[in-house]
Amino acid sequence: MPYPPRFVLTISLALTLLLAGLVVLARTALAAHAGEIAFESSRVGNWEIYLLDIQTGVTFNLTRNPADDIAPAWSPDGNQLAFVSDRDADNQPEIYIMDADGNHVRRLRMDGGIYADPAWTADGRALVLTHGWKQIYRVEIEGNAEQWLGIGFAPRLSSDGQRLLYYNDMPGSLDSNLYLVNRADNRVTALTTGPTRDWDADWSPDGRQLMFVSSRSGRPNIYVMNTDGTNVRAVTHDGYDLSPAWSPDGRRIVYSSGVKGEMRLFVVDADGGNPHRLTNIDGDSHAPVWRPESR
Repeated sequence: MPYPPRFVLTISLALTLLLAGLVVLARTALAAHAGEIAFESSRVGNWEIYLLDIQTGVTFNLTRNPADDIAPAWSPDGNQLAFVSDRDADNQPEIYIMDADGNHVRRLRMDGGIYADPAWTADGRALVLTHGWKQIYRVEIEGNAEQWLGIGFAPRLSSDGQRLLYYNDMPGSLDSNLYLVNRADNRVTALTTGPTRDWDADWSPDGRQLMFVSSRSGRPNIYVMNTDGTNVRAVTHDGYDLSPAWSPDGRRIVYSSGVKGEMRLFVVDADGGNPHRLTNIDGDSHAPVWRPESR
């Protein structure tokens, strides 16, 4: 017995609404575990900073400048990015800050120095960075007042500002180790030792773990350990894996990895599970950083 047209129309409408609802739920669920990632890429011939929407896969060039723009770092509220650029006439790598949409670019310091490795303090009032060769400073955003913190590379302060994490090379060697300074008494703790290259460490969002890159297996991979240097475990195993960054909830890690001679962005669970590629565009993609959720 054929169904009346009105009944068929009602069923079709219900199925359409159900499908639309499922799509919305799926997108909502995906968005809850997605976000945006800033990264550097050479896809247009020079290094630019891009923003990747993980949910849609769409990327947007934030810097659009013929100079090389690298090393993006999100402010804690996700509204600004610090980065390194040689765009000024002196062609020196210096620190710049821009809004999250790429507007209102301004240089942090006007002294023409060589700067690298910017990272924000938890209160968003300052950056820790390297100035010149291995000189670690804390530089205020407003007023540019600076404080010397030590010697090393890629400095990262804990959320309370009391512990400084960095790496330093071994004299006369290509090896490097990770160090932690308690700023209350300037006590230095070597978190890694021995003939290996360990670098680019950072705190987990909850401050309970450290993530870093190590060549201890013979090639660079991503590792996680406790903040006292114990319980070291590999997160990646097979690739040429560099520049890791935590997701805001600490459950995932984004990083760059070599694929057929070029670097692509990947994401993996913090325990090493579920690795998958985020980018597949010609040109290297490197130094990804996850946008904070509190914006």
